[in-house]
Amino acid sequence: MNDDDIQLFYESIGVTRGEVRRLPPNGQAPVHQRRPAPRLQARPQHRNRPAAPTQYFSDHDPYAVLTHEADSSAYTNVEFQRPSVPLQTLRRLRQGKHRLAATLDLHGCQVEEARQRVVWLLQQPSSGRYPGEALCVHIIHGQGYNSPHGQSKLKRLLQIWLPQSERVLAFCQARPADGGQGAMYVLLRSTS
Repeated sequence: MNDDDIQLFYESIGVTRGEVRRLPPNGQAPVHQRRPAPRLQARPQHRNRPAAPTQYFSDHDPYAVLTHEADSSAYTNVEFQRPSVPLQTLRRLRQGKHRLAATLDLHGCQVEEARQRVVWLLQQPSSGRYPGEALCVHIIHGQGYNSPHGQSKLKRLLQIWLPQSERVLAFCQARPADGGQGAMYVLLRSTS
């Protein structure tokens, strides 16, 4: 190899442009510090634009007259399915075979905060990999061990709130690996 070949090699790998540096004498490559993640800031609200309508969920249970409030077995079977959803889709949801698009953790939330988070989740524009594909969301509500009666109040309220949204196609209790009785899978209609 002559000097022209060596110079051509250095130019091709970027040595002459300062893109490549020699290693220190100890042979250790320098460790670069990771940049901190950018901080998210709320967008400024425009005063002349009306606020987006918020969905509000009622706490009224239409089946309360059929079950006693103290009857905990009435809310142990966590399952809902719109008539348009095939039984096979619900079966796949129960088995946890849908790819999770998001997770919403409601641990430690008061009822109003949980309601706001669920409304926020349902208002997010989202679409699956294909047009019209339904999305699976994992909602963790907890088992209610710290609740007054040892039962999850949020679990019961989610069973009342979620069917009120037209975007919810189905939901069921999560597999034990994903939270079992303290979580649920929710199948959402795509917004696209």
